Amino acid sequence: MLSNFRVYSMSINLKEIHTNIDVYPSLEFTAKLSQHVEIRQVFHCNGLLLCSTKEADKTKLVVVNPCTGQTRWIEPRSECNIYDMYTLGYENNNKKSYDSYKILRISYGCNLLEIFELKSNSWRILPQVPPNMGLDLRLYGRGESLKGNTYWFCYFKFGMLSFDFTTETLRRVPLPFPYGHRDLCTLSLSVVKEEQLSVLRSSHDT
Repeated sequence: MLSNFRVYSMSINLKEIHTNIDVYPSLEFTAKLSQHVEIRQVFHCNGLLLCSTKEADKTKLVVVNPCTGQTRWIEPRSECNIYDMYTLGYENNNKKSYDSYKILRISYGCNLLEIFELKSNSWRILPQVPPNMGLDLRLYGRGESLKGNTYWFCYFKFGMLSFDFTTETLRRVPLPFPYGHRDLCTLSLSVVKEEQLSVLRSSHDT
């Protein structure tokens, strides 16, 4: 949970909810995972957390293993915007090898894609977003990680996109219903048992 620029692990007790609608789940903050820095974004992938931090007007990245306390700090290749998006993934469903993990940076406006490889400790600029997708994809939400790849909703045209960390490419993902930026609805994305994506569509008028 991200609260006041700090990251916390949290347990939720659902057993207290029975038939009384006035009883809510109890929350317990079990650990604090960040100190002395402001955490702007958090992305979860296979038990690891990728956090972007803001310190003295400079953005830094840190990969955290909450179970072991291991951290790895990473300097961005170039000046970053606070609205840039960062995700963590791995190659060929190889989640056991730490060296198979990569960080994707999507600049604000989606006109620049960069990859950081943990095994080589270096950044690379990826080829430009495919022309048929346009440069202003307007991704929203932090995205969800499934089997090493990341999925997001997109405000315009496409509905949903994914990034494959093995081939290092963006692709469209079809939705089971029509969707456009003029639709009055809310979309929510989650992962079920690390096996499949779940999409919730809530219409504003119904």
